Amino acid sequence: MNDAGQFREAEAHFRKVLSQGRDDSTAHYGLANALANLGRLPEAVTEHGETLRVQPDSPEAHANLGLALVGEGRPQEALAQIAEAIRLRPDYAEAHAYYGVALYESGRPTEAVAEYRASLSINPRDADVHFQLGTVLRKLGRFAEAEAEFTAAGSGP
Repeated sequence: MNDAGQFREAEAHFRKVLSQGRDDSTAHYGLANALANLGRLPEAVTEHGETLRVQPDSPEAHANLGLALVGEGRPQEALAQIAEAIRLRPDYAEAHAYYGVALYESGRPTEAVAEYRASLSINPRDADVHFQLGTVLRKLGRFAEAEAEFTAAGSGP
């Protein structure tokens, strides 16, 4: 089964759980992630909102809601959600990376660099974040720094 098939299967599973009257944050969260992976971001945003209604202190739900909002072209709205994820869990490397994405998409690349570096200070081996940081640094004209990040990502310049 391909990834899309697995995500459709997961969607069906979580919808079944929720249809049985269980207002379960795990089911809402799983459904939201399946929908996001299927490219159905408006539905994913709604389900992440449902997760947060049931479990408002979930840093993962705040961070993934923010990432889905960025994907919908709403990076300004995403910033508040991802900032809340970081407030709830300051050592959440992925949330710092997502905040970097939202800052970059909001036209704030210099601040994005700082967030990518914050993410890497927690998880220095994250090749995706090294690559994202390198991309932003290159766009800022900081070519030597960008090359170092691309090398750290294992992708070359």
